[in-house]
Amino acid sequence: MSHHFSRTSSKIPSKHFVTEALEDFMIIEQEKEIIRHIISSQCADNEERKESFAKQMELKQLEIIEVRKSSSVQTIFSILCNMVGSSTLALPPNVLKGGLIMSLILMTIIGYVSYKTCSIIILYQRRGELDLSQVVARVLGKKWGKIFCVTSCLLLFILGIIYFLIMNRCLYPITKYFFYLAGSSNYADQQSIDFTKWSIQYQAMILIVPCFALFTLRDLTFVINLRKVGVLAIFGYGLFLIETFIENFINGNVLENWDKLHYFTPNFALVAGSFAMAFFIHNTVCQIVSTNQRQEHNQRDLGIGYIIGYSIYTLVTICGSIGILGRLEDTSQATILIDFYPTTDILPMIVEFLFLTKLITAIPTVNFISRTQFYKLIQEEHVEISNKQFFLYNTFFCLACLTVQIFCIDPSIVIGLNGAICGFFVIYIVPLALRSKCEGNLHNSTIIEELVSGEEFTKYVEDPNFKQSLISFVQSEQQTSYIDYIKHRRYRKMKILEKIAWAAAICFGLGLAAIQVVNIFLN
Repeated sequence: MSHHFSRTSSKIPSKHFVTEALEDFMIIEQEKEIIRHIISSQCADNEERKESFAKQMELKQLEIIEVRKSSSVQTIFSILCNMVGSSTLALPPNVLKGGLIMSLILMTIIGYVSYKTCSIIILYQRRGELDLSQVVARVLGKKWGKIFCVTSCLLLFILGIIYFLIMNRCLYPITKYFFYLAGSSNYADQQSIDFTKWSIQYQAMILIVPCFALFTLRDLTFVINLRKVGVLAIFGYGLFLIETFIENFINGNVLENWDKLHYFTPNFALVAGSFAMAFFIHNTVCQIVSTNQRQEHNQRDLGIGYIIGYSIYTLVTICGSIGILGRLEDTSQATILIDFYPTTDILPMIVEFLFLTKLITAIPTVNFISRTQFYKLIQEEHVEISNKQFFLYNTFFCLACLTVQIFCIDPSIVIGLNGAICGFFVIYIVPLALRSKCEGNLHNSTIIEELVSGEEFTKYVEDPNFKQSLISFVQSEQQTSYIDYIKHRRYRKMKILEKIAWAAAICFGLGLAAIQVVNIFLN
């Protein structure tokens, strides 16, 4: 890319080799907080504050894209970091319950559908748009933008609850280990609701205190830097899966219990929900690809990311399920892989600690983003969030986390509901709406209009220097016919086979959502 933007005195960090999408999301929201605070003290009139916020955010978005520009390799790794996460802990037990072959079939279908709908989202994204909400509002209108923000806020809110549940599941075996060292067994089963002795409920009440302290931070730069531990957790978990798979074969446990391994079962709701959440990156993919230096490679990089992610989940599905086969007589109460190991086993405890560290740095980020999106819905975006609003949201979020944990709700059920039901709108409806809105509407837009967002087009018209740099950039893109290709894909008419594929995808998504609801009543 040949153009350069003038940078302001910002502390926006450049991208590391491996960066999670939530980091990009977090940086954008923190910059908004800073701008809100500045204009609230400088501008007395509400309309003046609104106009000033919009202009400063336009410049800030362009600056973020320039400062955090990344290579295709970085983009692919960011996609992977966002795709492969804590849901891997719940996959192996759910695969045993749902059947190995059935799980692989569901993974393939859900993974492919998720990739295709995600590719449609970035197809309609223009350079300068950092968030899917901007794409939805521009193409579908402000009402759709509002609905998307409600869905996204709810998704992140529930994701925070999921993180808290898994944190407790990872921490409880560690606390039980200290009871073991002390020669005591005065603790309750993690699946039970018990206030007569040490239990997961008491642990949750203690754990929520440091979480609440992290939620009160307005600057999460330190937490973002610690999130690099998450990569180490996933890498360590992968090695642990391979080790437990080999060990289970060597000690004869696999051959002895092979008849207990199901290939197909009707109890596949949990594993379907886990995969729906696993391949769901739609609400953050715009942040990831917006900073790619080679925008024409976005589709390719997304495809590579999904292929590698699919390969990793195949490894987790096969090695994880076979690796824990026969380790536990009653698997009905096991919800994450660590439940299959005794309290005294050190290696699983190391994995638990790594995931605990990953999650304790992730949950304040998720809370921060969901909080800002919530207040964006009930007040104008340029209005600063007061300390009282800050405190009330954090308190409500903590109470929600505690309530779900006190009643010992299975994390897999919450993961399934979030992925298959809350994610249905973003995974299926939004891409279909984008495709339907633009279908057959090929117009005589210029290449400049087709390439950039409304904010960048305004800057293109008003700033001669920016205009010249953008023209040079577009001319280089014209040589590869990239823009013409994009225009054709954006506006081509849907053929009968594509319409059938969309109908099948919507029915499949509705089926997944219905299965999750039915599964709640069955359990």
